[in-house]
Amino acid sequence: MGLGRLAFPARGQPAALRGTRICDVIEEALGSHRSGEGKFNVSGPDLNVAPRQAVSLTLAVNELATNALKYGALSSSEGGVDISWSTLANEISTFRFLWQERGGPRLVMPTRQGFGSRVIKEFMANDFGGTVRLVYEPDGVICELKSPLANLPA
Repeated sequence: MGLGRLAFPARGQPAALRGTRICDVIEEALGSHRSGEGKFNVSGPDLNVAPRQAVSLTLAVNELATNALKYGALSSSEGGVDISWSTLANEISTFRFLWQERGGPRLVMPTRQGFGSRVIKEFMANDFGGTVRLVYEPDGVICELKSPLANLPA
């Protein structure tokens, strides 16, 4: 996995130019996991993330995809993953990222938290200044990040 196509502008550039499009981050992170079978549905508005957020999102999506391939929805011919992000207008405008597996083998809650789970929960929560919820549903893993929209670059 590389970050070859992701462009991280130099420090001297204006803040608005220091972001990377979320869709580019997701596509790059999924690159080695795509089998050409339409296993991923990816959707969301054109939003940017800061360089540090792009790195943590890349690591999280790569970890989620690797686990889905080994144990979850991507290990089944019928399985797939829906990846979406959106903004919610509530008391505080919120950014929401959602990974949701479907059609995989029946999952059970892991007995211990590994390094990958900590990467997903802690890195994303810290870098986005939000909260991460990781749920092991029988149908597949759900990972949800919520963060104040103001924490994303313009």
